[in-house]
Amino acid sequence: PTMKQLLSSSGKFVVAAFHDHAYVAATNDNEKAVVVELLPPPQDEVKEHQSEGDSGSEKEKKANPVEAVASMITDGGKRLICAVSRSDKKASLYSLSVPVGDTEKMPPLAFHKLPRRSCCLDITLIEDECEGKTRSEAILIAGDLAGDATAYPIPDSSNNTPALSKRRVLLGTVSMLTGVGVVSDSGVQRILTSDRDEKVRVSSFPNSFIVQGYLLGHTAFISSLDIAMDNGCTRCVTCSGDGTVRLWDYVSFQELAMTKAPQKDLPKSESNGKPQDGKGEKENTEEPDGKKQAHKVVIPTSTAISPDGTLVAAIWDGLDSIYLFSVEGTDSNCTFTKPQSILCPSSPLSVSFTSNGSLCVLAKDPTFILTYEIERSTSGEIAIKPVSGSSQICETLREIAKEQNISMPGSVLETDESGRIKFSKDREKQGFEVREPWNRIERKEKARISSSRRKKRKKEENKKQGRQ
Repeated sequence: PTMKQLLSSSGKFVVAAFHDHAYVAATNDNEKAVVVELLPPPQDEVKEHQSEGDSGSEKEKKANPVEAVASMITDGGKRLICAVSRSDKKASLYSLSVPVGDTEKMPPLAFHKLPRRSCCLDITLIEDECEGKTRSEAILIAGDLAGDATAYPIPDSSNNTPALSKRRVLLGTVSMLTGVGVVSDSGVQRILTSDRDEKVRVSSFPNSFIVQGYLLGHTAFISSLDIAMDNGCTRCVTCSGDGTVRLWDYVSFQELAMTKAPQKDLPKSESNGKPQDGKGEKENTEEPDGKKQAHKVVIPTSTAISPDGTLVAAIWDGLDSIYLFSVEGTDSNCTFTKPQSILCPSSPLSVSFTSNGSLCVLAKDPTFILTYEIERSTSGEIAIKPVSGSSQICETLREIAKEQNISMPGSVLETDESGRIKFSKDREKQGFEVREPWNRIERKEKARISSSRRKKRKKEENKKQGRQ
């Protein structure tokens, strides 16, 4: 899969995707870890919870990796809703009572057939009037690879009629979506969508046909989007194939700060300028002598912003460190401080902040998952305390993953046979040039021979006419 949303947190709950498995984990009142595996729909399922207009079933694949996960606590903290989309184009919905019992595995409450693969999900609430009363109902929003953000109903476990009885396309773009999120500020709801065309679109919600503005500045596809969730904070963060991490104000549509991976940690590029390991993009830089030199752009694959918008975490593909940036200054004069790096035992794949400000990291096996407590002193200095060794959640998840022999991918970037990133537009252009039939050497050679024969025939005809 191209871009993956592998981590989600709501309150004290963490939803994590381990390749083709998905788990929700938390600690109970006795500080004991409770882990529930979110099972996919049965392969031989005939009766499906389909929205009106959904297409028919498609062939199931043996490997069914998770593409995206999302979660939300509703009903005053009494219910946890989880959503998992997989490569078989199904979005499964789960409803868990809080506190979670000792259930080890949970089948989906319902699932929707998606028209296309979805790599980003979000769960939000909409207002619905029923019998003269206003109630809030949860809906699932799925962003797919065709550029559509579609809302799907989430059935109530109490069998109440959902506010959304069928799927509804909220917005459509001409480029595949890589991130989606609904945020509320001062009673105004907005939906933010990032895409392959280097931009973030800010629209009204639920009237998403009203486009409020765009966040512009990236020069390559956006690989990750995260939004600060505290009331009054209007910041979001993105990372991109251009190698940068950028902080934005989604109300004023202004870029607040920008950073790249620390130069000292970057891998050395090959002398010919080709990307190492087939990953990364080539970027031309101007040298003092006026010549352009190509070097590798290390791509950030995941970024996260703390609920209060003062901390940003990011990881770059191929680097084994997690970078933590502190946001200093006001929105009119905002900067990233020098990052603090956290060396990860295994390659990090995704990062996410929990509601209490802790940092959760999904990594390659055998580490699988890590957590860090982040404390800020009165002077503004950041103290990072790893708690993975003492965290029962991490230990339990790690044991389950080892028992089930789960192997994590080495990267969330999908590459083709030549090692180029499939998400890159540059690859499309290069691929198109290769497929140009009029530029094939065989065709050119054939045209040259034909032209030579025509000239020869014309020359002979002129000689005959001259003799006559």
